[in-house]
Amino acid sequence: MTLNAFKQFQGIGSLLLKKVIKTAIKNNCKKIKVLTTNDNIDALRFYQKRGFKMIKLHLNALEKDRKLKPSIPKIGDYKIPIQDAIELHYPLNDK
Repeated sequence: MTLNAFKQFQGIGSLLLKKVIKTAIKNNCKKIKVLTTNDNIDALRFYQKRGFKMIKLHLNALEKDRKLKPSIPKIGDYKIPIQDAIELHYPLNDK
């Protein structure tokens, strides 16, 4: 699933995430995993406020991704170079 916020702060992302969590619990999933780029401060804020924890840093992950999709920009949000991916997890076993 991808979550793109075309209109921020409307509650749509939160509603979608709640539905994903509910569905994952219903299907006995152990966790929800998301991946975002190092420049995406807004996504990091969104997920951390909702209980996700940063688990892993994938250094230079975008180098490989650009080989498959050269249109990925080199500079992202807030003029931060896009180079790494950050993995966040939301544990479901205690829900």
